Amino acid sequence: MFPLLEIDKTSADFLCNFKHFGLTFIFGFVSDFFSISTLHILLFYRLMTKIYRFYCFLMVSLFRLFRGKKWNILRNRVDTTEYTMDQLLVGMLLFSMLFCTFATVMAYYLLFTASIIFISSIKCLLESFTIILNSFPIYFLFLKTFNNPIITERFRLIPYDLKTKTPSFILTLEVSKNSEIFFDLFYQLINCWRQVFNLGNVYKIFTGYPIK
Repeated sequence: MFPLLEIDKTSADFLCNFKHFGLTFIFGFVSDFFSISTLHILLFYRLMTKIYRFYCFLMVSLFRLFRGKKWNILRNRVDTTEYTMDQLLVGMLLFSMLFCTFATVMAYYLLFTASIIFISSIKCLLESFTIILNSFPIYFLFLKTFNNPIITERFRLIPYDLKTKTPSFILTLEVSKNSEIFFDLFYQLINCWRQVFNLGNVYKIFTGYPIK
């Protein structure tokens, strides 16, 4: 399913020419190249989502037909109605055909859905490397190692001697904690992976809507 990429000496030399642009450019280039090379999988996935959603819609509609009900578009509700014997017979035949072929459609749908999730995970991994390279607080860690006051986040007034009538305080500076320094980095990484692994995408997979 995935294209077989053979990296020879010419291709390696071609990739080495981008070393002057930095690692972030290389990760972005690999991510875009990976997206283009898997474009056919995305197209088949979109096609299977439409077929799967169409199957689910028809099967639910035919199941309501056997119960003597139908969906009222104007009032947005399920109403009771009467069907003729010919309508029930045609509905039974269509439901049997859809039910017998639903397993095949479901298998292809899950296959392309898993492929899209795998592709999105690789792209998120490459984007995570880019985020780490761009947002890793190495400068703040270097300043914190030498207790530089530049990274001071807050200050506190501590009572020096409460026995004297004149209040005396000591001004102390509090350095940012490691969790506060890495908060922005973790926040970007979590948002990156949350675009793929979230409850909204799980709902879209069951209902047949394409995930982002």
